[in-house]
Parts: sequence; C-alpha cells; structure tokens
Amino acid sequence: MGYVTLQQYKDYMFAMVNKTGQVNPRADDDAFLNDLIDSATEFIESETKRRFQAATLTKLYDSRSVVWNDKQLLLLDDELLSVTTLTNANDEVIPNGDFFLEPLNKMPAWGIRLKTGRTWSYSLDGRISVLGSWGRMVAPNEDVKRITCRLAYIFQQRRTATGDVEVVGTGAAVGGTLKYGSYIPSDVRDWLRRHSRQTYGGR
Repeated sequence: MGYVTLQQYKDYMFAMVNKTGQVNPRADDDAFLNDLIDSATEFIESETKRRFQAATLTKLYDSRSVVWNDKQLLLLDDELLSVTTLTNANDEVIPNGDFFLEPLNKMPAWGIRLKTGRTWSYSLDGRISVLGSWGRMVAPNEDVKRITCRLAYIFQQRRTATGDVEVVGTGAAVGGTLKYGSYIPSDVRDWLRRHSRQTYGGR
C-alpha cells in the first residue's frame, strides 16, 4: 500500500503542473499514477530499510537473537510498535506483564527484555514468536507523504519520448514500462540517508 492516496498525489501533481505550466493528466492515467506511488513507496522502504506504515506481522527468532551477555534481551531485526502475542520457543505464551520493550519511553522498539525470573527458551525446532505491529510509525506523517509525492513526480518526469518511464522502483505502467533509473536529487537522497534505519548499537 502506497504512502499517499491517489488523490493526494494528484493534488501535489496538479500544484506542480500549475507551477510549471505542463498539461494536466487524463483521468484514465489513474492506474499509471498508482504505479508511480507504489514505486516511490517501494524505493523509500528499500533505501531506508524501514517501513513508514505499520503492518501486523509475526516474526520468528532463535537463540542467535538473544544477547550473549544479557540473556533477558532479545534483539529484533525490525522496528516494533506494539506486541499482540509473545510466544517462547517452548510454545508458552509470555504474559504482557512479564516483559517490556527497549528502549524505555521511546518508540519504535528494537528489543524485548524479559523481567527477572523469566528466560527465553531454546529448542532445535522451536522459535520465539513475536506477533505485533511493526514499522517506524503507525501511519506515514506529512514529511513521509511529501517525499513520496516528490519521488513519484520525479519518476513521472522521467517519461521518455516513447511513453516509457524511467524510475528506480518497480512495477508495470499503463502505456509503458517502468525501468530502473539513476537520477534522484541530492536533497531527496539526503532525506533517505537521514531516515535510514541503523544497526544495533547505533539506534
């Protein structure tokens, strides 16, 4: 699902059209415009290694995700907003009151710490299961929406004389093919760099 709606992108696009004096797109361009939005969204997620809209997912972990010198702490490979169900590797559901998220008082979380007296279980076939809401934020904020529209519009402006479109994302366009391109303005690349997810220890 794209970070902006079709109407939100059209509003942005029409503002740019009025500013530059270009021709307004036809109503039957909707499928193509949706492809541009999806491509921009995919590119943002690929470049930043994070999701700016929460998704309900179940992720599995084993003993390698438990800190060797802090056996209560499970390191996550994604950003966690909330836990619905936490299941130990022995299939025991861990009550919400028996763990807390790291870091304290800040979201999203990068780890789950068990309270004193609790331990992560390990088995050859078992896995620690975390069902929850994953992502940088619940829904894209205005800044994310702005950069999504900006990227989609950049991709649109890479239209070639044959009607094809050069973009960095992927997808199938109406009346043309979405191709990989290389031109992304420096300010957009700077935004992507500043919003990229860091690895453990740099959070």
